[in-house]
Amino acid sequence: MDPVSPRSSTTFHQPQSSTATSSEDLLQFKDMTFVITGGAQGIGLATARLLLSQGARVSVADVDESALEGVRKMFHDERKKDRIILEKVDVSDKDSVGRWMDRTVQWNGGPIDGVSDHEIYKCPHTPFQAGWYDRIKC
Repeated sequence: MDPVSPRSSTTFHQPQSSTATSSEDLLQFKDMTFVITGGAQGIGLATARLLLSQGARVSVADVDESALEGVRKMFHDERKKDRIILEKVDVSDKDSVGRWMDRTVQWNGGPIDGVSDHEIYKCPHTPFQAGWYDRIKC
């Protein structure tokens, strides 16, 4: 697999509402669930922190176990451990991504509201690309 320039894509599903009165209303993710690839550092971690601060639940995947352990400790210390799960996932392995998505749906008790994709390698197995659309609302 050839590394390519890092890329990030984030997709958020917002409930349709004509009553939004400010930009703050548009950033309310309370009780929504997101999956984040490459989420143990950099933009992925910043995205997880933002979503958690807005009341969302997040499932973070990363291939770097030591980075995941650091994130685990950080969120445990911030008392957010009940709203986040962390998984070692190799996005180049379709089965690894599938197991992560299955665990996330089980943990969430239903479909996923959005995806934030920050993997370093161009892979055909991120949640959108691998065909797990039935588990994602957006």
